[in-house]
Amino acid sequence: MKKNLVLLLCSLFVSALFGEAILRLFPLNSDPLTQPDPVFGVTLIPNAKGWYVNEGTRIRISINSRGWRDHEYPDEKAPETFRILVLGDSFVEATQMPLEKTFHKLLEQRLNDQSRDGSRYEVLNFGRQGQGTAQEYLELKHQGLGLHPDLVLLCFCTSNDVVNNSRTLNGIPWMPYFAVQHDTLSLISFHSPPTYRTILRSSKFLYLLYKGITVEAGSLSGFLGAGQNSMSVDGVPLDFYVYRNEESPEWTAAWEVTKRLVGAIHRDLADRDIPFMVFTTSSVLEVEGIDAARRTYPVMNERDWDLEKPTKRLAAICQEYGIPFLPTFELFRQYTARTGRSLYVRHWNEEGHRMVADLLYETLHEEGLIPPAPSSPLSAAHRDSALPSPKMP
Repeated sequence: MKKNLVLLLCSLFVSALFGEAILRLFPLNSDPLTQPDPVFGVTLIPNAKGWYVNEGTRIRISINSRGWRDHEYPDEKAPETFRILVLGDSFVEATQMPLEKTFHKLLEQRLNDQSRDGSRYEVLNFGRQGQGTAQEYLELKHQGLGLHPDLVLLCFCTSNDVVNNSRTLNGIPWMPYFAVQHDTLSLISFHSPPTYRTILRSSKFLYLLYKGITVEAGSLSGFLGAGQNSMSVDGVPLDFYVYRNEESPEWTAAWEVTKRLVGAIHRDLADRDIPFMVFTTSSVLEVEGIDAARRTYPVMNERDWDLEKPTKRLAAICQEYGIPFLPTFELFRQYTARTGRSLYVRHWNEEGHRMVADLLYETLHEEGLIPPAPSSPLSAAHRDSALPSPKMP
């Protein structure tokens, strides 16, 4: 009996080693490229390399020495350099696209191609999967400001940033959150993730096995930050409740924290005379309609939903603080209706990234947030379906 047990354990160990070797040679799932951090909760591992395998694509990912999916940029800007910092989540990290096809690199290229006065533009990617405005605010304070940006853009994910800003709603205990206490925005202490989470992420075989088990079980999907919030209320994904007209106290509190965080970013930048603009990701649900969601979750037919609610709520916040705001909801919807083409898989596809780069380029010039440049039409991909200029508060 004891001999059989030893043989079984040896067989499992050898199988695990073989599986690890195979997965490292032929990646079937995304490499875990994050690590615990005492300030931000989770960060990308500096100088790490690996594969992103999801959404119908397989992309080789490289992380720079600061822990961002981007090129290396010096701390000090070269003369005549205009530096733009983009804060955001997985839409900005954009592991679904080769780096040069992401909206921030397309924007950087277009700004440099159109520069006529010798100015050079740098657009830095400060995006990371699974984070909200709280982490983005901390990253700006602890890293971003030290890079001396001339402009900061906040990419706000209307479908889940509000959830990510609430410890009550998000439920992940090892991320930093803020709360409004005595009318003041206060940082809530948090603890490091459990050791076994780090161990699981160090092995491709164990990580794939764990993801398979959790997806099958359903209740723990996304535990390692592999996807969006997987919790549900009455069978409807929690993230969808950002669109519900009737709002619970937890959602009201989450929106209040979100408002204060956007205001805090604005004040910190205004104190340094750094311009600031907010733009939205919108979501497949917002752009392509709620009908499919109602069919999948019939209980949604019993309640009132407003797909424009988070965009309108954020627009009011930006108007109150005097922050330029680029809402993409209606622009994306019109484009999809005109062309019949989607801008998403789950995140933006290649066409979506090109369109966001175009919209940002035009809006930044219209708002006077970057030096003037010769006017130019939208890229060829969108020239036949030009959209109206976004309304700013």
